[in-house]
Amino acid sequence: MIRKSLLIAMLLLASLDRSSAAPGWTLEPAASKLTFEVTQAGGEVKGEFRRFDADIVFDRNDLPASKVRVVVDILSVTTGAADRDQELPKPDWFDAARFPKAVFDADRFEAVDDRHFVAKGTLALRDLKQVISLPFTLDLQDDTAVMDGRLELDRNAFGVGQGAWAASDIVGRKVAVIIHLQARRKT
Repeated sequence: MIRKSLLIAMLLLASLDRSSAAPGWTLEPAASKLTFEVTQAGGEVKGEFRRFDADIVFDRNDLPASKVRVVVDILSVTTGAADRDQELPKPDWFDAARFPKAVFDADRFEAVDDRHFVAKGTLALRDLKQVISLPFTLDLQDDTAVMDGRLELDRNAFGVGQGAWAASDIVGRKVAVIIHLQARRKT
């Protein structure tokens, strides 16, 4: 009977510990941006995904309880050039009809210092998944968090640019992804 009571008490304590998880944050879309840069024919092309959402649970003092899920609407891609923007959703590029979303799930975080962190997780784009590390800075002011990150991806690792577009002679293989998120602490 004592063992059973001790086990129940331990389970209750464990459930209480989970309820004190890291705080949730609500993305502020109007103040957030997800952009990219790539070379095309020797020049720089800048683009943006205009629609994305993030489910954020983060506490710099409790990184094991932190997690982030970002879902990007592939059809929201724009580069400012109508002909290129019409091509990007097609099968040779993002194949948005089959894969309308890109998803980044981060469930491991490392602190470099009080402002600099690394998010580790899986990026799913098209029908491929890759483990990536995203270095970022985090600035907190009261109940507002501002996150800035940048990483370089190889578009071929995700099958973006197939057939004649797989080569890097016209469109570069390396794509810089720039993330600026602003979020408010959930109450």
